Amino acid sequence: MKKTNIKQPILRALTGVAVSALMTVASVADDVNFDIRLEKLAEALEEKRQELHIPGMAVAIIKDDKIIMARGFGKSDLETGTAVTPETVFGIGSTSKAFTSTLVGMLADEGKLTWDDAATKYIPWFTPQLKDAEGDLTIRDMLSHRSGISRNDILWASGKVGREAMMRESLDAEPLTPFRKQFNYNNVMYVATGMASAKAVGAHDWDTLLETRILEPLDMDSTTSRDARVDEVGTHAKGYRWNEDTGSYTLLERKNTDNIGAAGGIHSNVLDMANWVRFHLNKGSFKGEKLLSDAQYGEMWNTQIQVGGGATYGLGWFLREWEGKKIVEHGGNILGYAAQVALMPEENLGFVLLANVTASPLQQGSMPLVWDTLLGEEAEDGASESFDTFIGEYTANFGPFNNATFTVKEQNGRLAVDVPGQQVFELKAPDEEGKRYFVITNQVAVSFDGAENGKANQLKMYQNGMTFELPRKGVVVKAEVDIETLQPFVGDYEAGRLPAPIKAQIVNNRLAIDVPGEMVYELHLPDEKGHRQFRVNPQLSAKFTVGDSGAVEKLAIYRGERKALEATRANKAEAGPQLPTVDDIAKLRKVKEQVAAFQKAGGFRFKGTLTMKQAGVSGTLENIVPNEDSFEQHVDFGDYGQIHTVVNPEKAFMDNLGDKQNLTGIYETQIRRDHPLAGLDWATYYDQVLVVGQREHKGRKVLALRLKKEGLPDVRIMLDAQTGDVLRARGRVVNQLTGPVPFETTFSDYRDVNGLRIPFKVNQFTPMAGNILIEYESVEPIAD
Repeated sequence: MKKTNIKQPILRALTGVAVSALMTVASVADDVNFDIRLEKLAEALEEKRQELHIPGMAVAIIKDDKIIMARGFGKSDLETGTAVTPETVFGIGSTSKAFTSTLVGMLADEGKLTWDDAATKYIPWFTPQLKDAEGDLTIRDMLSHRSGISRNDILWASGKVGREAMMRESLDAEPLTPFRKQFNYNNVMYVATGMASAKAVGAHDWDTLLETRILEPLDMDSTTSRDARVDEVGTHAKGYRWNEDTGSYTLLERKNTDNIGAAGGIHSNVLDMANWVRFHLNKGSFKGEKLLSDAQYGEMWNTQIQVGGGATYGLGWFLREWEGKKIVEHGGNILGYAAQVALMPEENLGFVLLANVTASPLQQGSMPLVWDTLLGEEAEDGASESFDTFIGEYTANFGPFNNATFTVKEQNGRLAVDVPGQQVFELKAPDEEGKRYFVITNQVAVSFDGAENGKANQLKMYQNGMTFELPRKGVVVKAEVDIETLQPFVGDYEAGRLPAPIKAQIVNNRLAIDVPGEMVYELHLPDEKGHRQFRVNPQLSAKFTVGDSGAVEKLAIYRGERKALEATRANKAEAGPQLPTVDDIAKLRKVKEQVAAFQKAGGFRFKGTLTMKQAGVSGTLENIVPNEDSFEQHVDFGDYGQIHTVVNPEKAFMDNLGDKQNLTGIYETQIRRDHPLAGLDWATYYDQVLVVGQREHKGRKVLALRLKKEGLPDVRIMLDAQTGDVLRARGRVVNQLTGPVPFETTFSDYRDVNGLRIPFKVNQFTPMAGNILIEYESVEPIAD
């Protein structure tokens, strides 16, 4: 299940809450029920603020060109106890992007430029590398994140590199995907668009264009993109991070965001931003003056590229739907601050939320909360329903969940599902099919099956066209056929391109197949053609072939009518030698000898370079590894910043481009597990090591292993069966802001150094950062 990390509000009376500076600029006096809903929304927002540990936030709601609510919640400064008011200023992060696209639209109305102008028309030297390009990089390409160049945020994160220097450095970035084929979020492209816009009209800079074309006409006097003016325009909230393990907040130093202005450098308050929302809901008009034509909304609010997860991207806006209504929205995150701006044009309704935390589930969660509370048929739907039949624990075995417990309970008058490692998701009332959609999104739903002794037997979860079945704990799934009839299919089936055999087995009294690297798929009974549909997705099916001898010989997996994969039944008599044991592999790799050499040397010091290929930036790298419990890593990118990691028995600390924090909980567990010696001595750093298969890979025999550490995703290893060298590692790294992020690390150029076998080239790929290449130049014993 996709991690959304959102919880649903509590709708009950406020008692002693820190809701300050109520300001109702206008109200819908003729609709008492609407006023009541606004109060319930405020209650729900305050409950969510406390629940999600947001120190302070402000919210403005706009309906029919009126600010119907503007409120501050919590504190802007925890030390002084200063309350947030509607005038409190926050960083608005990437919600700044819509200002940039709007400026382009205004200039397009004046004939100063067009969406499809080449970037080089205004910045001749701005020629990023493009993959499989047909045509020039245009303003439209840059504003819709379809250049093929992925995030290269290291270029601006330090705040020390100016806009032009940052853009010139980005020209060395290698594209991640083909031009115009995939959504790749990129802030530098917005900086370039801002510069192009200013040059198109001879403005001194993008900031001046912003001030004269938008901020002044919209009476946004408390808004600025200039760091030097941030404290002049109003009282600025201090930014914080919440530490779940210590139960405390950390005050964060506000960064200078001048260099990223057009992509995320604006600071504002909800009253000014309410004027911004009014302007857009009025299709470019403010106080009777038309500033942007309807035609430009046809450009900005139309899909330019698919994103996924029910969203597309226009020009500076994400596009979604809620209950069949179009939603135009964008979130924003900058160190210490989070923002959300969302419009429902059909209802002439919109809102802005600003908070003083780096990121929060409430950003995305605020949208369904606002829409459902203000527009839903019944704001407290489901409150009178009895949930006793559904409440209980259900066992999940899909995706990242392995025998995980999903707890169904009642929360705030609604049925809710507590997803382990994520949060509690409240549910709407059931639809005609019995599906209960998550309050925060119409992309995920659950239903319940059967009832014995007044209790549901099974929970079903629906997401991305798949149906996941979770039996209630203690419930034995009834067999559909005699189990003995399934036994002939049980066994291993080998497909050359997989690192290990597909295992056919019996799970929950059903035939199932365990696909390596994926999950166990339970199967339906065969249809008339012998296809057994996957219970999780009917578009997939498995078909077993029985030979002349009556024995099952092959397994094929189909996607629709197309055969996607075929595997041959392993012949035990001809299978050859068994897989090596973990001890056998340790001997092959000479683990004991290498650890002894490490200890004798007093540890090692590694020096080299680290290159972020998709950013075009390289830095010096130094790893100091004195013992099994400690290490330091220092990366210096010059003006682009430094990354320092220090791990020892007392602490785990990281300074990531100026963002300093002591790692605790799962993040500390993860970084200690990833000690440089963990690549050699798995048994010391992992709870369990499993040998799961062997095959041929690029002309060499390789072994597949799985490394397990409690609380963390598994790591899958591909090992050269003759040398013992690790060739590849795959898994997920737990990220504080985004949740688990997939990675693939490859190792090459192995050399023997003082008794150690060391890869001098290491490349790690993640979807966000792209390829990060480490090349060691020297590895020396510390004792020397």
